[in-house]
Amino acid sequence: MQSRPQDRPLALSAGKSHSPANGRDERVHSDADSMEEEADFNWEEYLEETGATAAPHTAFKHVDISLQSSFQPGMKLEVANKSSPDTYWVATIVTTCGQLLLLRFSGYGDDRKADFWCDVMTAELHPVGWCSQNNKTLQPPEDNVYLRKAIKEKYSDWTDFLIQDLTGSRTAPANLLEGPLRGKNTVDLIVEGSVIEVRDLTDPSLYWAARVAQNIGGRLRLRHVGLQDDAHDTWLFYLDVRLRPLGWAQENRLSLEPPAGKGEGS
Repeated sequence: MQSRPQDRPLALSAGKSHSPANGRDERVHSDADSMEEEADFNWEEYLEETGATAAPHTAFKHVDISLQSSFQPGMKLEVANKSSPDTYWVATIVTTCGQLLLLRFSGYGDDRKADFWCDVMTAELHPVGWCSQNNKTLQPPEDNVYLRKAIKEKYSDWTDFLIQDLTGSRTAPANLLEGPLRGKNTVDLIVEGSVIEVRDLTDPSLYWAARVAQNIGGRLRLRHVGLQDDAHDTWLFYLDVRLRPLGWAQENRLSLEPPAGKGEGS
């Protein structure tokens, strides 16, 4: 015999309390179960079930580039010596991984056995020249006997070695080591309100300034200067060939003109 709708709650009530607290617990468990289901989503199973094909990684090279650090291999900086307070030594960036830098102290040449990682956000790092400006001592770490011996065999003092080592080298930019931009990737440097120049869609010799209204992972919502509303906003990835820094058109003797149909005040 089929139970009546009004009878069903009574059958359920035998093993459950209907107190307000219990109701909250049920909702919490329900939300947790839902989140667990979402976390268990498997792309490989989805592709197999739907017969879909994943887009190749080669189609997203621009994303890989956007994740690259603003620091470049070969840049030099001054690193605090942990074993010798108030002394520093020069190191070269070997490679980067987000805000992590793989460094090699000057004097090791191509020998990678003593390469070390450091976090830009926590390590004491400075651009080359900072020690001179702040009356700090540049010398190899006191506990690094190998490095000190290797340099002393070829040079009479640290100064002679550094002059040779730093000639023609690139220093890591100060704004990436200190201040609010410290450790940020290139894509994060383009903040809301920044102004850049955008090449015209039809005439490659024409540019006009645009303000960044949003930056979502490097995808920029741009609003041409002179426009007040978002009706004509344009979305471009920050590495798009149409985008240039402010002043680029003038430096290259190109024209600055508002896009057709988007004149000032329209």
